[in-house]
Amino acid sequence: MKLLNRLDLIAPLVLVVAVAGILLYAQPTRENLTHRKNLLAGVALGKEVVQRVKVFHGSEGRWPNGLEELTLPERPRSDYVESLTLGDQGRVEVKLKGDEAFAGKSLVFDFVERGGYLVWRCRGEGLPDDWLPDMCRSDRG
Repeated sequence: MKLLNRLDLIAPLVLVVAVAGILLYAQPTRENLTHRKNLLAGVALGKEVVQRVKVFHGSEGRWPNGLEELTLPERPRSDYVESLTLGDQGRVEVKLKGDEAFAGKSLVFDFVERGGYLVWRCRGEGLPDDWLPDMCRSDRG
């Protein structure tokens, strides 16, 4: 009978510890998912513009001088995209806003030459890899 009483006391304690552990683990994951969701409009805009830059470069043989030379899609409405700029050699920068964690940070899409081909890459300047889609994480080069 003593064994049963001990289990009656230990089982709820183990359950409380397990639930607390799950909640502590889930909080950062939920935060990362929220930031990733908030970055989606910027990622989509950057991908669309960089594809248009690539087509322009392929047909004209040069980089566009500015966004005016591209036929751009209507910008997605987002509380998290502040601005879009086109820099030298097709560098597309999507400046972020709307979340204090995004303040002063950007998504950058640019081109590198690999095996004679222009390949675009995405980077999140100042953003943790956990918030970024796989294609923008620092280990992708």
